[in-house]
Amino acid sequence: MPSTFYKRLQELPPLIEEGLWSAQIKAIKNLEKSLSENRPRALIQMATGSGKTFTAVTAIYRMIKFGGARRVLFLVDRRSCGK
Repeated sequence: MPSTFYKRLQELPPLIEEGLWSAQIKAIKNLEKSLSENRPRALIQMATGSGKTFTAVTAIYRMIKFGGARRVLFLVDRRSCGK
């Protein structure tokens, strides 16, 4: 297993696209590409009802399981998503 988080992100298994919408696939792949290029700050902006939470959970799951991430910061607006 490669030694760094960013190196492991370069070698992630392919994303299982079944059940994901095209916007979700694009968001996850772009996020993983950004992180694998050692750009640790990312913002995913998606329209209402486009599956942002599921996209975030899928990306986080892949970072933990395959990338060895130990911490993930996931922020939501408490007025709209935190309820």
